[in-house]
Parts: sequence; structure tokens; C-alpha cells
Amino acid sequence: MKKDLEEGKPICIKCKKTMKPVQIKLGTINVRAWKCSKCGEEILHPLDAEKALLMAKLRKGIKLKVGILNKAPYVRFPKGFSKLLRKGETVSLTAKAPGQFFMRIDEREIE
Repeated sequence: MKKDLEEGKPICIKCKKTMKPVQIKLGTINVRAWKCSKCGEEILHPLDAEKALLMAKLRKGIKLKVGILNKAPYVRFPKGFSKLLRKGETVSLTAKAPGQFFMRIDEREIE
């Protein structure tokens, strides 16, 4: 049976004390974590850490190849994007300048 990470009470690897849940900031992203009140050791929530790594990669930029499907252009995102994009969500694409676009994930639509 898979135990929910939110219910877990991790033990500090340095001083063996129970850690408390906290929110910490990684760059511009708030992530869930646990912090030891005795020594200050922090452990990131694994799902939030994965999203933070993906966001860091995106800030550097990635290249996507344009394909054609039924005469319409498309781009295919790497598999890791499944942590950020889900089926049923809408994405807004705004032109900032010639050749520059801004993409925003909108609220999830109710199906």
C-alpha cells in the first residue's frame, strides 16, 4: 500500500529527529519540504523537486521541432512536461514580437 507523502514524518538523517513540514522557495517556485528544527537539514518533496528541476531547465530554454500533421503545424513537448501539462487544460499562446511567443497554462477546463 502506497503511503501519502503528506502524512509521512521523515526522520533527519543527521540528528535522527522528526522533521516538520515547511514551504521553501527554490528560485521563483514554492516547494513543499521538511525541515529539522534541531540542525536545519531540509528534504524536498520529491514531486515538487521534479517540477522545480523542469522549470529550471525551461528557464534555460529548450528547442522543439515543428512537425506537420494533416497540413497543420505542431510541436511535441518532451515527456517530462506531463508534470506541468495535462489533458483537458488549455494553453494560451501570445506573440510578444516576431519570432517570440509567451505560453501560459490556463485553468483546467471541466469536462
